[in-house]
Formats: sequence, structure tokens, C-alpha cells
Amino acid sequence: MFAGEKSFSYLDLLPYVLNDDGQTPIVLNSDRKIQLQLDRKGEFHTTS
Repeated sequence: MFAGEKSFSYLDLLPYVLNDDGQTPIVLNSDRKIQLQLDRKGEFHTTS
């Protein structure tokens, strides 16, 4: 990932940094900019 000719900045990695407590499933929306939490009912909500 870090080797080779291609380079990237920390901004490229930000979509992969989640507000994660280790208990609640979290995914990114299709734009990969908004974090969504999956609740016990199976519904998604934006993280705060």
C-alpha cells in the first residue's frame, strides 16, 4: 500500500477513519464522506 510510484495524502485516508467504539457497526455512505451507524433495528443513522 505504501510502496510503489503512487503517492497519497492523509486526506485520501480520512474516509477510512471511523468514529468507532468497537460495539456499533459503522459504514460510509456511497460518497464515502458520511458515517452511518447501524442500530439494533437494522436502520442506519448518521453519527454525531
